[in-house]
Amino acid sequence: MLLAIKVSLSLLLLALYVYTKKNMNLMEILFYWFWISILGEDFMNIVYNNLKLIQPYNKMSMFWTMMNFHLLLNPIAMIWFLHFYLACSRIWIRIILILAMTLLLTCFQLLHGLLGEVDLTRWHMWWSIPLWMIFILSTLTLMKAFRWIKRREQLQQ
Repeated sequence: MLLAIKVSLSLLLLALYVYTKKNMNLMEILFYWFWISILGEDFMNIVYNNLKLIQPYNKMSMFWTMMNFHLLLNPIAMIWFLHFYLACSRIWIRIILILAMTLLLTCFQLLHGLLGEVDLTRWHMWWSIPLWMIFILSTLTLMKAFRWIKRREQLQQ
């Protein structure tokens, strides 16, 4: 039941994004989607499997929950974040967006613990804030580099 709600939320966010005016083309969206899902999955794999800081309660439901989180919910939330980030021209609004997205991703992780999907006994939630901040800043750096390369390529033609 809970997984169905999460998948429905992810698909709703995706459907809403399809009908908005986009600041990125399809190639950029797919590139960022893959970056976010691979980076997020690798990070969580290190935390879950190697460091044993977060323990899943049930392996099979944990698999589907994490796949939904890393392949649907987290990437579409970050795509929405990048959409709003590109739409803003003021630096202080962008900083507020970065902080709000960091808190949202931290709340997603906290929600997994509160819903009983994972055991967060050895994980301190304040660790999530700098880690998600690094995650967001690396995605923004990748976006700037990707757009710089794309702009250079267009100038050379």
